[in-house]
Amino acid sequence: MASLPEFTKAELYEKPFPWTIIGGQVYAIGSFLHSHPGGLLIRRAIGEEATELFLSHHSPFSVAGQTLEGFKIGTLAKHQVTSVQELWSRRPLQRVFWRDLLDAQVPLLSQNFKAEVVAVLMLILFFSWCYCSYVLGCWRLNIALSWFWWRHLDAGLHAVMHGDFRTRHDIQAGLFWIYSLLSHRAMEYYYGARELKGNGMSKHWWHHIYPNDPGRDPDWSTMTGVAWVRRHTSAQWHPCHQWQCWYWLPVSMFLEPLFELIQVACALLEAVASLLEPPMNGPYVSRWAHVLGFLCEVLFNPGFQLVAFGVQPFWKALGVLLLARATSRLLLYPFSEVQHYMPEHILNREAADDSAEWVIGQLLCTANLEQLGQHGTRFPRFTPHLERKADEFKRVITKCVSSCRVLNMLLE
Repeated sequence: MASLPEFTKAELYEKPFPWTIIGGQVYAIGSFLHSHPGGLLIRRAIGEEATELFLSHHSPFSVAGQTLEGFKIGTLAKHQVTSVQELWSRRPLQRVFWRDLLDAQVPLLSQNFKAEVVAVLMLILFFSWCYCSYVLGCWRLNIALSWFWWRHLDAGLHAVMHGDFRTRHDIQAGLFWIYSLLSHRAMEYYYGARELKGNGMSKHWWHHIYPNDPGRDPDWSTMTGVAWVRRHTSAQWHPCHQWQCWYWLPVSMFLEPLFELIQVACALLEAVASLLEPPMNGPYVSRWAHVLGFLCEVLFNPGFQLVAFGVQPFWKALGVLLLARATSRLLLYPFSEVQHYMPEHILNREAADDSAEWVIGQLLCTANLEQLGQHGTRFPRFTPHLERKADEFKRVITKCVSSCRVLNMLLE
C-alpha cells in the first residue's frame, strides 16, 4: 500500500474542502457532514486538531473509528501518528465507563422528546414570568427569580450548543434560534464568530478540552484580568486590592453590574451605528441580524429588562433591575467562583505525564484532587492512586449507570 502524503498546517489551510486532524492523521470529512449521526457537532472539528473532541464523544466499542478510516487522506507533518485504537487503549477508565453503559443498555441517543418538552415548558414559564415582572410590575417576583432565569437562558444555550436536543433537527434549530436571541451576547463564546457559521472550535469548546490551562483555556482571562476584585495570584496586583476584603461585596453586587449595563448600552449603539457603514464593511443582512438579536436580548433577558422601561416608570424599572442584578450576582457568586477555577497551585502544577489518562488530568485540574502542604510541599501525586483505584472507579460508574437506568424506567 502506498504511503499517504504529509501535510503541513499551512498546506491544509489552502485546501478547498473540510478537514480535521485526529491523532496526527488528516481526514477529509466534507462528504460525511450531512450523514453524521451526532448532527452538527462534527462541524466543530473542521479545521481543528480534534482528537479530544472525537474521543470524548465516541465509544471505543463503536464503529466510529472504522468509519473515520474511510476518510483518511494523509498525516500531519512533524507530528506523531497514533491510530484511534491506540488512543482508546490509553484510556482504561473511559473504556470501563463505555462498557458499563453498553452492558446496562442505556440509550446514547434520545428516543423521545422529553428534553425538548422540558425546554419548551421552561420557555413558556419564562415568558409568563416576563409578563408578570415587566408588564404587570410584580417587582418582588422579578427580584426573587431573575437569577434563576438568567442562569436558565445561559444553560439553555449551552445545552443547544452541545446538541442535547437532537431528536429532530428542526426542533434543535428552533430552540437554537430562541436561546440565541435571548442570550445573544454569549453566542460568540458558545457558537464562535458569526463568519464561521458554527465551524471550528468556539471558545467554549476550547475551555472544555483545556480547562484551567492558562495558555489555552479562554475562561482563564476572566480569572486573571484587571478588575476591582483580584481573584487569583496570576492577576496583576494593584494597591486597591489590599482593601478588597472590605469592598468586594458592594462592588460585585452594584458597581460591576452598573458598569456592565453601560457597556451593553454602548455596544448596542455601536451595533445600530454599523447599519450606517458602507457595504464593503460586511453584508447588511448579517448586521441587521446582529442588531435584532442584540435588541431581543436587551428587551427580554433578566439582566436588562428593556420591556419594563417601556411599561413601568423609569426609576422604578431601573431600581428593580439593579436590585435584581445585585441579587443575582450574590446568589450566583459561589457558582461562578468554584465552577471551574481552583486554588492557586494550578499554575505551578507540574506538567502532566503524557502517559496519564486524559480524564485524570481533568480531575487534577477541576476536582481539586491535588493539594499543597502548609510550606508549599506537594503531597504524593494522586495520579498513581487514581490508577490503582480503577476497580473502585468501575464500581462507582456501575452504580451511576444503574441509577440512570432506574431513573429512565421511572420516567417512561
